[in-house]
Amino acid sequence: MEIEVQPPPTSKPQTLTKTESIPSQKAAVKVEKKAKGRKITTHDQANAIARGLLKAHDENIVRFRSNTYWKTQDVIYLLRKGHNRQYAAKRARVPQALIEKLLTLGGLPPAQSQVSVK
Repeated sequence: MEIEVQPPPTSKPQTLTKTESIPSQKAAVKVEKKAKGRKITTHDQANAIARGLLKAHDENIVRFRSNTYWKTQDVIYLLRKGHNRQYAAKRARVPQALIEKLLTLGGLPPAQSQVSVK
């Protein structure tokens, strides 16, 4: 018994294209949209720092699971509890310049990263 397999009808070959998007750019747009309607909360700042921490690892600014990484996680925890950014950075012993850099990498515009709502 022979089974004959016919090739599919020929048409234009389909080329699959994958469009890559950079997560931090999407995050920046999302944060900017939020900023238009309301103030940036400490929770938004914590999310931006978390995104910035991932990007900082890619750029070799903060190594994964280093002391600075864990201290920054403490900052995120404190911000999500409602403390302001200056208090969280001081309590976790993280330089304020690093927090600003992570906020920028996380997509929070510098002018809006100054707002701290408790």
